Amino acid sequence: MSVRGSGNLAASLASHEPAATVYAADITHDAVALARRNVAHLKLGDRVTVQQGDLLDPFNTSSFHGKVDLLTCNPPYISSAKLDNMPEEIIEREPREAFDGGPFGIRILQRLVKDALRFLRPGGWLAFELGSGQGAPFMQRMQKQGRFQELRPIRDEGGDVRVIAARA
Repeated sequence: MSVRGSGNLAASLASHEPAATVYAADITHDAVALARRNVAHLKLGDRVTVQQGDLLDPFNTSSFHGKVDLLTCNPPYISSAKLDNMPEEIIEREPREAFDGGPFGIRILQRLVKDALRFLRPGGWLAFELGSGQGAPFMQRMQKQGRFQELRPIRDEGGDVRVIAARA
């Protein structure tokens, strides 16, 4: 069974913060259907809404612009070329979209960082996962752009930056 697109981030946030209203999206119909089932199973349907669409597109309205406290994303971050060498037991259970981050694995991350500020309120946070070896260079790129007030790297046990948190 797939864990990508299962609504796990949205459900976890809603479960741990009872005052939160959470909106989630995935690009594939199957992932959205699974996430909706999981939200219903956890009885979080009154606070978690799951929509189908590409990245932030389902929320590109004035209702969301400049109003989001926390924007999270677990995007695909594997380079397209590496997908052909992934173990079959992994790649055969997930749609290609769940892994393919483009030629360098950062295509969706670039879009996310570019579009996030339109949605975040001042002081709001963007947090996203990256692949092994991508964190430090991507963080440097974000620092050079200077679009966020604060950047925090979150490292794994080996010291590799695997999550970046950025404050608007």
